[in-house]
Amino acid sequence: PGLFKCAASIAGPADLVELLKDERNLMSAQRSNDYEYWRVSIGDLGRDDAAIEAVSPTRLADRITAPVLLIHGKDDFIVRARQTELMARALQRAGKSHEVMLIDGGDHSLNELTDRRAAYRRLDAFLARHLGGPP
Repeated sequence: PGLFKCAASIAGPADLVELLKDERNLMSAQRSNDYEYWRVSIGDLGRDDAAIEAVSPTRLADRITAPVLLIHGKDDFIVRARQTELMARALQRAGKSHEVMLIDGGDHSLNELTDRRAAYRRLDAFLARHLGGPP
């Protein structure tokens, strides 16, 4: 708190416990590597819950003091848009300044040029408002 004038997240994980639960529930033969990646990167559900919760942005929303921009493609299958929705709800409950941009058809990397341009325009305007400089 107090270090940053603003923050932005593009397709970021926000509630790590929920991310692990979602990945575990979606796990199939093709997706077992996806869950394993998250489990190794974040921790084991049931064993590491307290440590995972301690670093989950949604659980720390009340400590955020800077305005936040959340951008996410609705068709992101790597980090689902639900993560941005959970973060937006946590910020709303905490009474924190935030903006949300959900992009119809957008994937995790915003590979479509129109999606990427729209996201960067929104990010540029957000940064200009909070950091100064040209819009």
